[in-house]
Amino acid sequence: MTHWLAHEHIAGYFMNYCDKCLKYEALSSELLLWIDASRCGDHASSTLGFLIKAYGNPIAWNLQWKPVVAILTFEAEYVTLSDATKLLAVIQLIAIQINPILKLSIKWYKCAAI
Repeated sequence: MTHWLAHEHIAGYFMNYCDKCLKYEALSSELLLWIDASRCGDHASSTLGFLIKAYGNPIAWNLQWKPVVAILTFEAEYVTLSDATKLLAVIQLIAIQINPILKLSIKWYKCAAI
């Protein structure tokens, strides 16, 4: 994409979405991590995903196929949990500077049975 097309794309985005915004409210002072994963399905890799929300709005997310081949779903979930908590630890260090009484929650779509 040339620079001119990129400028047109950005200008069009601002013209169409200038009235849209994320609203951060102090009502839900929670740092929330949602994770979900599945073992190898149609692909030769596991599908991993997570979403981190702060004050009710998404601030970080990831969805990817990992080259890790998980035989069971809980293996894929623990790989996802490991990846997500690394990022969550950094975000929590920054968030605690803003709000020292920040609640932290980790939720799974389906908690694996061990």
